[in-house]
Amino acid sequence: MTKAKAHPAQRGRKSSAALSIVRPTPAVPTSAQRTLPSAPAHLSDASKSLWKATVSGWDLDLHHHRLLALACDALDLAEQARVELVAHGSTTITDGGAHRAHPATAIARDNRTLAARLIRDLNLDQEAGNAR
Repeated sequence: MTKAKAHPAQRGRKSSAALSIVRPTPAVPTSAQRTLPSAPAHLSDASKSLWKATVSGWDLDLHHHRLLALACDALDLAEQARVELVAHGSTTITDGGAHRAHPATAIARDNRTLAARLIRDLNLDQEAGNAR
């Protein structure tokens, strides 16, 4: 008893029957037909304007919208921490009387760094060829 061999991939020219098969192609909306996603409702006005300018000026994939939302969140948190630092100062006094950096200092620093990295990952500083 011999095993039947699987047919290897066709080599050479395709038959007219294989060439006549029309495979459906997904409809890709043009940039004029595509609706722009709105900014997440919880963002500040400044972050919403950044969102709108970015989404309307660049052709972003779906995963880039998530990166942009995270960057806007980080900018909002950094701004909230900055307001806290302006109101209460950059240091606090512990129960033992020692001066320590205010916790909002690290929050502001970390979120500014995160926002900068996320915006860099969006790669928006390329030539205008990627712009709409």
